[in-house]
Amino acid sequence: PLLAEVADFQMQVRAPDGIIVASGGPIERRGNAWQFQMPNARSIAFSASSSYEVATRTEAGVTIYVFYLRENAFEADAVLMAASRALILFNDQFGHYPYRSLVIAQDAYLSSVASGGLVLHTGQGFEDYTGQPDTLLMSLLPLTMAQLWWGEMVGYHPLAEPWLGASLAMYSEYLYLERYQPEMRDWYWSDRVEYWQPEGPLNMTAYDLKTTEGLLQNTYRMGAKFLHELRTSIGSAAFRNLTRDLFRNGAFKFVSGVEFFDALRRYSYEYPQSIIDRYFDEMVAMPTLPPPLTPRPPPGP
Repeated sequence: PLLAEVADFQMQVRAPDGIIVASGGPIERRGNAWQFQMPNARSIAFSASSSYEVATRTEAGVTIYVFYLRENAFEADAVLMAASRALILFNDQFGHYPYRSLVIAQDAYLSSVASGGLVLHTGQGFEDYTGQPDTLLMSLLPLTMAQLWWGEMVGYHPLAEPWLGASLAMYSEYLYLERYQPEMRDWYWSDRVEYWQPEGPLNMTAYDLKTTEGLLQNTYRMGAKFLHELRTSIGSAAFRNLTRDLFRNGAFKFVSGVEFFDALRRYSYEYPQSIIDRYFDEMVAMPTLPPPLTPRPPPGP
């Protein structure tokens, strides 16, 4: 887990002839030097390959780029469609993605990860894709794209309160299925959540969770269960107001659990204390968070 304030990144990558470099932010290429700029980001990353092809699609004023290996054109089309759908949904559910480009690059690994304007997406998922929606390629995409909103744009303390961003990202996968593939909702709860037998209070710190597996099962999957009960209790419209409030007031800053529950009070007719008590242990000491720096204004397109 990494705690990072926003910064203005400038990155230059020098690559041999024939290498294509993918990263978030505007691009300028001069010979073998690739220039990238990413304002108000918490991290910057890149991926490079001699076999990259590029597929693009513009949705809601944002151009989505998918960098994929030549043999994975079929999979890239599926990723492009799913990313377009996720962008539309998250713009509505959370708040508008503030940049004009969103880059997804096939990686060489099992997992996916988000950085400034960039999703490095599961290479294993590309290789194993069968065209079915219950595959790694599809399930990880909305989850990791959501981390551009919850983690990259809206910051939180991943050591002291890992549940906050992880819960919202994992539950975003369910919101995606609910909107576009409602027949997959039961599969999500049985295979993506309950299969892993998550347990433990949500307000444990990364130091309390001794293994990476424990961190993932507790914060992501218990977090998704908590948010689903919360949304069922207060209603979908109120939950949307809650997430939009968190994004509006937390973009390019840090939000804390205290701010989450303060916002929840504003949008719940009856405060769901009994649900909170089931997921949060009052015996776990709540950490003291560092004071946020003076926030920057949101970047222009």
